[in-house]
Order: sequence, then C-alpha cells, then structure tokens
Amino acid sequence: MPRRSNLNHVLVAVLPVLGLAAGFAGAAETSERPPNIILVMADDLGLAELGCTGSERISTPNIDRLRERGMLLTEGYSGSTVCAPSRCTLLTGRHTGSSQIRDNGETPNFTDDPGAPGTREISGWKAPPMPAGWWGGQRGLEPGTETIATALKRRGYATYMAGKWGLGGPKLGSMPTDHGFDGFIGYLCQRNAHNFYPTYLVEDGDKLVLEGNDRGLVGKQYSTDLMVDRSLGFIREHADEPFFLYYATPVPHLALQVPNDSLEQYAGRWEETPYVGGKGYLPNETPRATYAAMITRFDRNIGLMLDELEKQGVADDTIVIVTSDNGSTFGIGGYDPPFFDGTGGLRGHKCNLYEGGIRVPLIATWPNRIEAGSTDATPVANWDLMPTLLSIAGAESEARMDGIDVSPVLLGTGDAPDREHLYWEFHAGGGLQAVRMGRWKGVRNGVHRDPDTPVELYDLENDPNETVDVADDHPEVADRILDIMRNEHTVSPVPNWNFGWNEGAPGRTRPEVEVMEIGPGQEIRKQFVKDQEVVIDGGVLRLSGPANPLNGVTVRFTKAGGSLVMEKHTADEFRRKHGRKIRTKDGIAVEGEDFVVRDLGDGACTVEPLFMGSKSPPAIESRLDLPGAPGFERLAEIYEARNPGSEVAFMPSTTACEARDVHRVVFIQKGETDGVVETRSGRRIESALRVGDLLALRPGDTARFGGAVDVIAFTIAEPLASTVPSVVRPDFDPALTDRPGGCATDPGAYRRLLLTWDPERGPYVNRGFNCHRVRIDDSFTHYHPVEGGWDEIYLVQEAPEGATLLVCRETDRLDREQLASASSKTGSVLDPSDIEGLLEPIPLHAGSLVLLPRGLAHRGLGGAVVQVLAVPGFRPGYEVPLDGAIQRLNDRFALTGGRRLPLHQAGVDRPRPTSPGIPQ
Repeated sequence: MPRRSNLNHVLVAVLPVLGLAAGFAGAAETSERPPNIILVMADDLGLAELGCTGSERISTPNIDRLRERGMLLTEGYSGSTVCAPSRCTLLTGRHTGSSQIRDNGETPNFTDDPGAPGTREISGWKAPPMPAGWWGGQRGLEPGTETIATALKRRGYATYMAGKWGLGGPKLGSMPTDHGFDGFIGYLCQRNAHNFYPTYLVEDGDKLVLEGNDRGLVGKQYSTDLMVDRSLGFIREHADEPFFLYYATPVPHLALQVPNDSLEQYAGRWEETPYVGGKGYLPNETPRATYAAMITRFDRNIGLMLDELEKQGVADDTIVIVTSDNGSTFGIGGYDPPFFDGTGGLRGHKCNLYEGGIRVPLIATWPNRIEAGSTDATPVANWDLMPTLLSIAGAESEARMDGIDVSPVLLGTGDAPDREHLYWEFHAGGGLQAVRMGRWKGVRNGVHRDPDTPVELYDLENDPNETVDVADDHPEVADRILDIMRNEHTVSPVPNWNFGWNEGAPGRTRPEVEVMEIGPGQEIRKQFVKDQEVVIDGGVLRLSGPANPLNGVTVRFTKAGGSLVMEKHTADEFRRKHGRKIRTKDGIAVEGEDFVVRDLGDGACTVEPLFMGSKSPPAIESRLDLPGAPGFERLAEIYEARNPGSEVAFMPSTTACEARDVHRVVFIQKGETDGVVETRSGRRIESALRVGDLLALRPGDTARFGGAVDVIAFTIAEPLASTVPSVVRPDFDPALTDRPGGCATDPGAYRRLLLTWDPERGPYVNRGFNCHRVRIDDSFTHYHPVEGGWDEIYLVQEAPEGATLLVCRETDRLDREQLASASSKTGSVLDPSDIEGLLEPIPLHAGSLVLLPRGLAHRGLGGAVVQVLAVPGFRPGYEVPLDGAIQRLNDRFALTGGRRLPLHQAGVDRPRPTSPGIPQ
C-alpha cells in the first residue's frame, strides 16, 4: 500500500550490495533467471513535466501507464544538476563528492568534422588534440571503472546502451563498450546531442552517417527514433536471456526539434512567441508546441518498448525505471519555464542545487513484484539505483558505492537502510554544495569564491520551496551540515573540482580530523590529517591533487600490509613533506625491513609491503613447436586459475577461429596466408597474415584463413577497447612505431606496442590485456609484485642460438638485497652459498610459450623476438628492477668467471637474427 516516510528520519553508513535482495530471493526459487532491466534516463526532464507527476500541458500516456502499474517515488533526486556528472553517479553508484566526473568537463573537437584539430584548457586541465577519425566528448571514466553494466554483464546479462553517453570517447578508453555495454548507438559527445538531426551518430566504435541530415531544424532521420529502433531490436534478440537496456534519451534537452507527425498534436494549441535562435540553438517558430511534442514523442517511444516486451512475452519479467539526469532547464533555447512549470513550483532549476535543480521523476515498475499504483516518499537518489538493481539481479560488485539498496521499498518488504544524508556538489557557477538530512536541506553557493560561505538551511517539511533560511534558528543543524559537506568531498585530480579548503591555498584553514584507521579494501574518506598518525592495516590511503593534505603526519604501516598512494608528488617532495618515519633515496628506500617506498614516476609514490615468501612460483613452459605441444595443458590450467575470466587455446594447423560470446586476442604463431575477419555487424576485414600479427575478435566475430596456420588465442576478461582494430600488423601498421624501452633499450632495439596501457605511447589502449612485440637482446632483471603486478607471458616467435630466459625464484632475497643497496646498508642478506643456482636458464625456441607468474624475477637475453603479454594488465611503477642487487652481489663477493651473475649491459650492440620487416 502507499507509504509516507518520516522526514525526521535520520540516515547512516552505506555498504556495497553483495547479495540478493530479500524480495528477489524468493523469486529466484521459481525463476531460472534474474529479471530484465530497462533503465530510462531522460535529459533535463523536470519533476512536473509528465502527466502522472502533475503536468496539465504535456501528454505522456505510456509513462502514465507505467506509473499506474508500479511505484512513484515522490522524493526522487538526480545525481547532479547537469548531464555528465549525473550520468556518472547513475552508472557507478558514487555521489558527486567522490565520483570521477563532477562537472561537464570537455575535450575539444565538437564539430561534425572528425578531424577538427585543437587543444584548449578547460577546468584546469589541458585536453589533448583529438586525432583524425574520432570525435570529441567529455572527460572520460577511468579505464576499468566498475559500472552497473560491467557488474550485470558478469552476472550473465546481455547489455546495450542507446542515447547520450557524455563520459568520454575512444582515445580515452572510455566508450560505453569499454564499460560493460555489448553495444551502443547514440551520441558520445553531449554537445553533438544538441541537435536531433545530426549528420552522424556513433554505433559501437563506428561513425554511422545519417543520410539526409545537415543539423538543420528538420531532416530525414530523427536521432531518437533510430536509437529506439536499435533498442527494440536488442529486446527481440535477447528476449530469451536476461538483458539490461540503458536508454539515455537526449530528450527533452534543447534544441527544439521534433518530426511533424508529433508536432501536429500541439499545433495551434497555445499562443507562441517565435524563438530567434542563439547560443548554439536553432530558431523555432512554435517553441511551446515543439517542447511538449518532444516529450510526447519520447513517451511514444517508451510505449514502443513496453509493447515489444508484451510481444516477446517478457513484460512480467522486466523491471522498468524512468528518471532524469537533473531538473528542468532555465529560460534558454526557446524553453518557457513559467509556462510549463517543470519544477512544480520548487525553487531553482538545472545548474543549481535547490530542489528544482535536482528533484526529478522516479518511477519503477515490475509486474506482480512492485505494487501497482503505489507511492513512496523515501528520499532516493540516482546513485542508489546501481546497488538496488544489482541486489535485485543477484549481481555482486566489490566497487565502493555511496548508494544504498532500496529494493525493500520497491518490493514492499521493508524500509530502506538508514542513512544520515544525501550529498551533492557542483563546480560551475562559483561552486555549489547541498545536503539533504531528514527534514533539513543545506545549500552553499559560491564556495570557490569564498570557502567560508555560510550554509543556507531550509526546513523541507514546512518549507518545501526553500523560501526561508532558518540557519540562525538552528545553528547546530547548520554546523552538522557544514561538517558533512567538508567530509563528503574527496579530493579530485582535476584542480577546479576541489573547493578552496582542499587546495592548500594560503590563508585558508584546513580542518583537523581524528586518527583514521582503515582495513582491507577500504578507502579513507577524510581529506586532512593534521599532526596525527594514520594507521594502514591492509588497506589503501589514497590522497591526490596538487597539494596533498598531510601536515606533519606520521604514517605507520602494520605487519598486515597496506599502501599509501601520494599522487602529484616526487620522491623528494614525499621525503621532505611527509617522510618523518619513512626514508627515500634515489626513488626507492626501506623502512625497517618490512615496507618499501617506491617512486612511480609522474609525481606519484607508493608505500607497499615488501615481497613476502621464500619461494616465487616457478616458470611454466610449453613447446608449441613440438608435436602435441608438451606442457601446454598444464600451463593453460595454471594461467586460467590465476586469472579468472581468462583462457588460452592453442590451435595448430587451423583455418578458422571464432569468438562467439567472448573477446579474444589471437596471435599468428606459424604460417603465412591471407585471411578475413567477419564481424557480427557484417563487416569484412581482409588482410595478409604472418607470424607476429594479431587479430582482435569481439563477440560474434570469426577469422578465416586461406591456408592452415598455427594460432594461439587468449580469451580476455575485459572487453577490447573500441579503438583496437580487428587486424594489427606490427611490422606494417603505420600507427605502430618503434618505442625503445622496457626490455628493449639497446641501439637498434625493436619494440612495437600492439595493445598498450598509455595513450601517449601507443595507439591501441587495452588495460586488461597488454602486449608488445619485442626483440630481447638483453633486458634488465626485474619482477612484478604479487599485489598489484601482473603475470607475464613470453610467446617466442623467433629465437637465434643462445636465446635464453633467466629466472630467479628467490625473488624476496634479491629484493631485500636491492633495498639494502639503495639504502647504502652494509652487509648482505645472502651468503656465497646462496649464489649458486640463483639464476636458472630456460633456453628459448621459436614456439616456446613461457608463463612468468607475478613475483618471479626474470631477464631475457640473446635476441629472441617475443610477444610479451601482461595479464591482467600493466601498471606503471609495478615493474621492480633488481640489477642493483645483482651488481652488489658480484661486487661484494668478488664473483668472476662462470660464478659471476650475468648483469644487463646497456648500450651493447649485438648480432641479431634476420627477419623480414624487423629493423636491423
């Protein structure tokens, strides 16, 4: 039955949801699959712009039908007051005080010319020039960010997005298909979405040209109709399996454009003042009728989806949620706020944090599970939707979320978990903050201009329109809200997304807080620790920004381990400002014998536990060049056990390889032929192929070869980035250039970055599975830490006589020796008897496949040409050199001749094997 929450209800801690909602647990007993999910995010749709939420001017019969069949949450809140940050909160479950995106920060190139050059400085950061062939967009989600789509995909859902993305583009590794969506059609860049007859949309990783459109007032292809058509196809294609459809319509965001068949419904209904255009928006003769018709057409499209669910027989198995990214807009682009009253009389609008800017429609329906016609007044923010839907779907996520699981409210099984407050921040308009705490609402404006600006306090129970500031009457409430504002904001790496008291500016007061103790898997949420001690017990303390907020702090690490990441600091700065108990020297040092500070470069340091354990895992070798590929089954078993979601297959003398429902990276290991990759969308990519070439196969793709070849195929856990071509030829691809470094630094070194980790160093970014083709003449000895490192695989494709891989399973001893050397300590942790057999040789052959587990020290030499693979992906700074330890042992024990440990000799030019395409 309809419920009404108590506005005095006090709210507290939010934990990620890791199990089934109580309501769905019962359904799981009678259903073989979790429910389908359709999540609809409108764009600038105001609280009162639907028939079911109070509009008397705009017709929305299909959404009204949804409301009649489900629940209206009368105190629904958006994630932010503008587009991009609100979408980020929805997809990640984080509010804007801790999310990655906190404003509409943009990259350049907002034109229909994909090659438009330009670099400009926005929000304190310099956007790189967009290369020809791609499009502009907003700041991107960081690669590897957990979204609702990635979590549902792991649960077995088919996933699709249609609409406006606004969270990055291809060169940032931030396409929708990089973040859990199997497919996508829509706008990457929000500015391109300001026209409904664009010359192109983006479909998956391709530019979809819309014939007959020229960005005029009318055209032949209305963008949202095409998005809905693809969405209907997705529903039909996946009706027999759980699916997640995220429909982020760009309606009713301006410009005012709609097909005539929808405009006719409102023609002549109201007096009109033609809009003459301006600020990038098109003129319109009937702005009122057009705006109403846009929302009605959006409603019609929702009706098409509901009808399709009925046709496919899955309506009763589908949750549908409709909401908006922020409140209705202000008087711009021809929109008439007083006429439509989109906020329902609430104060404010889009771009501010009063109720009118962040209160939005929120409707949820699930036949027979959510009570038809019900109403609930529990405050629910859009960042609650991710934990809620994951709970209902039985999907697990270890991502930290600020949202809570409100499925008990939806399913009528109980109340939402208690929490004290909701928090928002926004960094345009001088800097804004808001807190909803029970009946109270606190707002601060102009925080960037004046960090001490007072809190405006409103009693929503008695003053829902926020007309009377009662801060002077309730100072204790205003003070508590101010504390929340300061504590909920976490430091952002974007300078302009921090308030003055986070930036360390002269004359500004930094608040003091208590000692913070954190456990495994947690992040510290406080910003400043003054003259205190921070205890890291198996957790992570992450502090970022141009001025890290530690004033004379002592950082103590317990035996349980843990790490401190100091972004934007060099090792010297770290030592000078924060190293009271920790010494650094030449970028690497030791505190006692248990923890080490490493300089990661780029102004970042990390403190991590020293490698523990007397023996590293052994190297595992298979000989693919020998009959039966001896050792391969064992290698594959160990590799797959160590890297969940990853698989490796060897296919000798094959003429085809397919991906089916996974992403695969396929290497040509033997043979030379012509081949073709046939994609699920019907594209054909034909190419000559030979040893060293790579095929990137996405779900549904098939590679066919004109002649038999040997291939080794890696199924990868993370989806391939959209920028990775289907065929990568290291010796023929002009985008791939020689980049000496790593294990190839000598004169004439050959090293091609195929899939790499750094957009500035390689053209094809994939952080979950990296590889580069390299001739290893003489690399340095190093290892990758067990925590934070990666397994390395050598796929040897050419090997001259004497090519060798040296491995050392006594990594912990070498590591301590290295640290002792860096600290100028006398003595050695080894004695002469330990030297014999310390480095074990593995002869390399064309066809050797060697797994080097995390923690195993190794060094290659002798000129083998190798595909070096990193799983689950390279992280700068987690490649620990050990040559200092070897040099120290040689010198300390005066080792000579055959007893002398082999040491990397940089700068030595050596004979190399002859190979077509490889520079000599």
